[in-house]
Amino acid sequence: LLLHMVPLWAFDYFPSQDGLSHLYNATIIRNYTREEFAVYREFYTLQHTFGVNWLIHLVLAGLMELVPILTAEKILLTGYALIFMLSLRYAVLSVNESSLAIAFLGFPLIYNRSLHMGFYSFIFGLATFLFCIGYWVRRNRDLGCNRALVSFVVISLLLYLTHIISLIMAIAVIGIMTAWLVILESFEIALSSSNSRSFDWQHLWLMLRPRLWATVAFVPSILLVSLFLQDKYAGLSVLEDLKIGFRQLLSFQRTEAAVMGALLATVMLLSILNLKDRAARFRLERSDGFLLVAVFVFFVYILTPDVLFGGALIRERLLLYVILLSILGVAGQTYGHVLSRLIAGVASAIAISGLVINLPQYKNFNEHFHEYVSAGEFIDPHTNLLPVSFTYYWPSHDVDWFTSTAPNPLVHVSGYIAATKTLVDLGNYEAATGHFPTVFRPQLNPYRYLGTKEDPLKLNIEGYQDQVGKQVDYVLLMSTRSIEQELRHASDLYRQLNAAYRLIYTSPRDLARLYRRSD
Repeated sequence: LLLHMVPLWAFDYFPSQDGLSHLYNATIIRNYTREEFAVYREFYTLQHTFGVNWLIHLVLAGLMELVPILTAEKILLTGYALIFMLSLRYAVLSVNESSLAIAFLGFPLIYNRSLHMGFYSFIFGLATFLFCIGYWVRRNRDLGCNRALVSFVVISLLLYLTHIISLIMAIAVIGIMTAWLVILESFEIALSSSNSRSFDWQHLWLMLRPRLWATVAFVPSILLVSLFLQDKYAGLSVLEDLKIGFRQLLSFQRTEAAVMGALLATVMLLSILNLKDRAARFRLERSDGFLLVAVFVFFVYILTPDVLFGGALIRERLLLYVILLSILGVAGQTYGHVLSRLIAGVASAIAISGLVINLPQYKNFNEHFHEYVSAGEFIDPHTNLLPVSFTYYWPSHDVDWFTSTAPNPLVHVSGYIAATKTLVDLGNYEAATGHFPTVFRPQLNPYRYLGTKEDPLKLNIEGYQDQVGKQVDYVLLMSTRSIEQELRHASDLYRQLNAAYRLIYTSPRDLARLYRRSD
């Protein structure tokens, strides 16, 4: 586990797409009411409802009171890695105390695609989901007692505060597993009875009643979800090609396919061995329900659109639940000492391979981060900044089925500059979605009047000042190749910059240029 902390602490910046944006918005929350940060109050308001995505931002804001912002992110992600593995260990041991080796299969999943996308609330929700399922496995017969029920209510509310998908998945898994256990135990009673007419339906109700309290425990969270999703529906997207499914488990490089493929092959092999053992003994176990649920979630993944209720990238997140539920399913089998050591060794080798493969990519991203951030020294505090990220706007010849969906850690680097210089980041996507704690004031919303940094060719810098009465103070251009090359394809942007701005900084490799308004 300590080895998995190395990528977090060996580099200045952790390469996640949305991570630096989260740091910036946590900075806004932390300083919003302080007198010297009036520029934040001028452009932003805070959500009035405390719900999804608030918790992680508040944790980051609290950590920033103690340590620098990049260190706060490292501490947060270190906590995630620890909680994720401890929660998986807890869930596995809840299923079978003799299957500790199966928990090692979680190590290759620590640095998953959602982590590199910067979905920090989601990954903490994933860890909370595992703890919730582990707790339910241990205490599902005792949820009628007040202490266990209150604890389960707290866990369900924590699921809501981390991520709605994890809450919905926990409800679905517990519901299906409850039905599975009742059916399985009913058959056991029927088979053990010498006379089928003596089947004790009262005993069936006594088995079912305490488990129904799990449903009651989720009522507060379900009500909060219904309030949050109100007016958030944004339509459905078409299903993606099935080959993208495997791609959605990978992050930056094609070589990761070998690592993830090895993990999936290991889980599938163990599942086959598990089913073979059940067939040989002609007996099903309670833990087999998790394999059943994994199959169910996989079919949900196939049928679910990628955009649902305003949330994006739904399908790729569901795949993680399929793998984790499969791991819990194979944990029900008791493995011999030699096989257990082999499983732990194979899982560790897969995890270490995944770390080693991406370390050069982490180094490359950090070199770009440092070059972009160097422009921040030339920006005056308490102003606004428009980031233009050509790294987001991939030219058509650079796109294929892999790179078109890869996480892009370079797109929100302006968030770090804005956080350290007390700037208004006009490319702050979180404040434009309505799903995060910060919200642009409608009359100043740059996504409405100016355009988005995701499409530099359509930015209307001149129109923003005309329509809202606020000028754009600085424009920062960023790319993975020379800005000179990018501006050849962005003639209108180049014209607007020449008309009202002055170039004040060019980075050493011309990967970043900073413009300041002339008047």
